[in-house]
Amino acid sequence: MGKRIDIMDLRQLIRLQQSGESNRSVADLLQVSRNTINGYVHRIKAFDLSYGDLLALDDASLYDPFPKESEVDSYRYRELSQYFPAQGA
Repeated sequence: MGKRIDIMDLRQLIRLQQSGESNRSVADLLQVSRNTINGYVHRIKAFDLSYGDLLALDDASLYDPFPKESEVDSYRYRELSQYFPAQGA
């Protein structure tokens, strides 16, 4: 998942998905990459709740399951580092 969006954008993303907007259009409206939106939509679907139920959650309950940006970056770093030799090796 790319950049971590803030809670207001997350709620807006859910509302736009609820109204049938495409991921591409949501990305354009929120001015983030489509990959970021795709990642959030994937995680939103994993909640297995309706959009209305998701919007009824308090901010912490809705936002906490999404990884912090540093967690995403460190995961990606670990994944990519296997393809590059360690410096000095």
